[in-house]
Amino acid sequence: MPPRSNTAGPPRAFAAGDRPLTLAGAALLVALCATWGMNIAIIKFAGQSVPPLFVALARGIIAAPVMALYVKLRGERLFRGGRYLRHSLVLGVLFGLDFVFIYWGTVFTSASRAVILMYTQPMWVALGAHFLLPGDRLTARKAAGLLLAFAGMASVFVTNPGDLGPDHWIGDLMEVAGAVLWAGSTLYMKAATGHDDMTAGGMLFDQLFYSIPVLVVAAVVIEGGDPVTVTPMVAAAVLFQALVVASGSYLLYTRMVVRHAVSKVTAFTLLTPLFGVIAGHLINGDQLTWLVRLSLSLLTAGLYLVNVSGASAGVPGGEAQSIGA
Repeated sequence: MPPRSNTAGPPRAFAAGDRPLTLAGAALLVALCATWGMNIAIIKFAGQSVPPLFVALARGIIAAPVMALYVKLRGERLFRGGRYLRHSLVLGVLFGLDFVFIYWGTVFTSASRAVILMYTQPMWVALGAHFLLPGDRLTARKAAGLLLAFAGMASVFVTNPGDLGPDHWIGDLMEVAGAVLWAGSTLYMKAATGHDDMTAGGMLFDQLFYSIPVLVVAAVVIEGGDPVTVTPMVAAAVLFQALVVASGSYLLYTRMVVRHAVSKVTAFTLLTPLFGVIAGHLINGDQLTWLVRLSLSLLTAGLYLVNVSGASAGVPGGEAQSIGA
């Protein structure tokens, strides 16, 4: 693929920022959701031997150079000043704080609960998009979907996890905070950077690179005295998060966000809890209570209502090549 020009004017990804979502794009988003769902269980698994914030830091340190190489191979600049730098710093801080809450929260709560609460993110995106992004307003059907999704989140909080300690609610709230920060980052990418020369790869590198100081401070202050035991399985888990999740999947997701209506893209992430709960049960032995199943059903129903709130599901097949990398 030829490198993008860094001349003035919005890049092509932003010029077509509301392209219709094709079947190929939908399939890609489902695959990303499966990857992210499994990743939450892997974070919990790795956190048994290495403090989770150090896992998040190691992931960023590995993934940032990978994205730097990708950006340079596309002929794009890595570091620029002015307004671009301000956007980069905001994205990096939001990204870092997001993962402080997501990773640290897994210390207190289960992977299954974490993935359900973390992926309430589309609700916050849809609400924010209504006020911040013209053309991405709430409709009656989308609002009904959001209410169902909120009900799904509420059903998690009333679940009594007998295998968790009394402080599980702290982890639950941390995962919700992570979801809100993730939504803020997504909306900022769409609203504040749409008229600047910022590409998907460049923004992902900015998030990874400028989040490292945030994660360093959090890891040292919160987990500085915790023991670290690196096993081959833990090392593989960190590499999976760095190369597959943080580099590959986040790049694809960022490209989708800047090319399509943001609420449409993020609505698919409500599928991630389905994969995450299954992975949490298989990898970590999380209990599948009836309330967990109810919350998943409500979230899935909310996803459907949010996603079909547009005018038409049919899109021309000729747009398929614009999906993904």
